[in-house]
Amino acid sequence: MTANNKVKTIYAATTLSPAPRWVMGVNDLTQGVRAKTYMVDGRIVTLANRKRQVVDTLLRSPVYCASTIRISDIVFRLKSEDGIGISTETGVTGRKYYSLKSKVLA
Repeated sequence: MTANNKVKTIYAATTLSPAPRWVMGVNDLTQGVRAKTYMVDGRIVTLANRKRQVVDTLLRSPVYCASTIRISDIVFRLKSEDGIGISTETGVTGRKYYSLKSKVLA
């Protein structure tokens, strides 16, 4: 195996995910607030208002934990009340961000 093949193998095994986004205000979240039904890990879950906005935003990309609109409270409720898998991860810069782990279909 040549060095070139090793590079290709490493690249093929690596999945690239979108970079985390900052949520500095309500305008950084998706705008839908009406009740919407999602398929979450084979279950049906209906979300509305801020819960829906946070899930829709996480479907687009991970989100940094530090937020001026306190999304940590909503993330906690999504995990505990609705059983949606959201993990807290640490990036290379040391900043923490939320990432959607459940399979969510809108």
